[in-house]
Amino acid sequence: DRPLSVLELGVGSGALLLSLARRLGAGRYLGVDVSPVAMQAARSNAARNGLAVEIRHSDLFAALAGERFDVILFNPPLYDREPRNEVENELLCDPGGRLLRRFVDGLPQHLRPGGAAYLVVANIGVLTPLDDPALRLSLQGAELFESGMVRAVLKVEQVG
Repeated sequence: DRPLSVLELGVGSGALLLSLARRLGAGRYLGVDVSPVAMQAARSNAARNGLAVEIRHSDLFAALAGERFDVILFNPPLYDREPRNEVENELLCDPGGRLLRRFVDGLPQHLRPGGAAYLVVANIGVLTPLDDPALRLSLQGAELFESGMVRAVLKVEQVG
């Protein structure tokens, strides 16, 4: 039995990846982000907590050629709109679902057979890239906000 390998796309501060590394123990934990500020925060938090995780610069799967993982985590931007500032550009907006489409397109090359991706989505974004017949989706949890927004965690597995 080999150790679990976990990839978090858009690792940010590293809170989720570090929490999993602490709870699950031995394994490979890799977080990637396009933001140097986020990467530094994740590295600092890992060091502060004495956790062995790797943090690398990558735009989604771009720097991960040939690498496969048991678990892939992704909390993509939720809004389907053009960003109005740099914060919205990096964290909140995915106009037309372009980033989600790139995630779906890259998943087969990076998810190990029998592995699963976990994705946070909302009804304020474009979800059509998830209509791919090669994917099996299952709802893991959902949250309804007073505004009417629904945010959900989906388990994404490859069919076949």
